[in-house]
Amino acid sequence: EKKEKKKDKQDKKDKKDKKEKREKKEKDDAGGESPENKRRKLEASPSDPSAAAALEVGGDVAEAAEAVDTSFSGGRGRGRGRGRGKAKAKAKPKAKAAAGGDKKEKTQLRVPASAEEVLKRVTECKVVPVIKVDDVAHAVPLGKALKEGSVDVLEITFRTACAAEAIQEVCKGVDGVCVGAGTVLSPAQVDVAVDGGADFIVSPGFDPAVAKRCRARKVLYLPGVITPSEVMMVSSKFKLKTLKFFPASNFGGAGTLKSYSAVFPDISFMPTGGITEDNIGTFVGLPNVVAAGGSWFVSDPLVKKAAESGDWSEVTSAANKASIAAKAGK
Repeated sequence: EKKEKKKDKQDKKDKKDKKEKREKKEKDDAGGESPENKRRKLEASPSDPSAAAALEVGGDVAEAAEAVDTSFSGGRGRGRGRGRGKAKAKAKPKAKAAAGGDKKEKTQLRVPASAEEVLKRVTECKVVPVIKVDDVAHAVPLGKALKEGSVDVLEITFRTACAAEAIQEVCKGVDGVCVGAGTVLSPAQVDVAVDGGADFIVSPGFDPAVAKRCRARKVLYLPGVITPSEVMMVSSKFKLKTLKFFPASNFGGAGTLKSYSAVFPDISFMPTGGITEDNIGTFVGLPNVVAAGGSWFVSDPLVKKAAESGDWSEVTSAANKASIAAKAGK
């Protein structure tokens, strides 16, 4: 009886030793963490296909836990995380290619005339209509009426929502006219105007960003100036030699420009603001004035009447009178 008890005790000790050895081995294989902790980690973790498979087919806890460790680590090391990383790496070039494929290039309606050609046209025309188009349907018939009246240089201002479309329509529908965009206040408007076919850009004041964009787009820029300091800065720093004088009638008119001719002999001006059929000759007669801009012969009432009746002859007549008055001052 004593021998049997001793044998049972030895058997239990042997089983305990074997269990401890097995657990130690599993612990070493699992990287130092006990199997029970690994199992609890498995049970507490989100479901993982590779871990579940290892447990379901009787794999040891260390192997199953390794799968969970891989998923917790964001795909580092072995397991499905690394595969997912590869999938993402492959997907990125496809997404980039798709994005590039949808990109559309901007189209330009026509190449702008050179600065020299524009200045030649402006100087020959002598009077530039400052146009505000309220209805794009009026743009082409108005442009044709002006050209018939010997005015073939137009300035369509960005003062209405349809200005960009009006520039496009005139450039496409009226042959032989030099088209400028007026009241341009930003580089974005420069792009819109030039893409629509504009040959030159006019601003009420000076903006360095607009000047740089005009240079990049190879179009003549006529910025507005008033004071001697503005003239000096724009001409010296940005090398612009033909400037808009605006608003002319509020700042001395022809008298101021006459004074400027003595101190700025290499600078030319296009005065705008307060110019009329009666005084345009006084401005254009100055040696430093290439042309003058005005709106009296493209006024809202005159254009509206012509559009309603379909008869644009009054606009043609007014343009012809403006042209005669301007050229008389040469």
